[in-house]
Amino acid sequence: TKIQKKFSRLANTGHLEIWLQRLSIQLEIPPIEFNEKLCHLVQDSQIEIWNSEWISSQKLKLMISESNIIDNTEIAKLPKQISLKEVELFKNDEYQNI
Repeated sequence: TKIQKKFSRLANTGHLEIWLQRLSIQLEIPPIEFNEKLCHLVQDSQIEIWNSEWISSQKLKLMISESNIIDNTEIAKLPKQISLKEVELFKNDEYQNI
């Protein structure tokens, strides 16, 4: 909560909020309020992520609006502790020698 509050005043912290949500989602703590739309989508499947007003095909608009990109079954399976394997996805060779 302290980290989220500190960074909430800064712009472009969406990736950080997504990681904070990942860190906290399985913990038994009160939910943290995030500004990132993708974080809101985890809690409410009716959030509009992409503006699709420009799409002329009603069929395509319907497909986009009905597609659920959040799998709550997978969220329920997440361990409380993030594994090294999950973090290694973001390993970058240029940071290895720091």
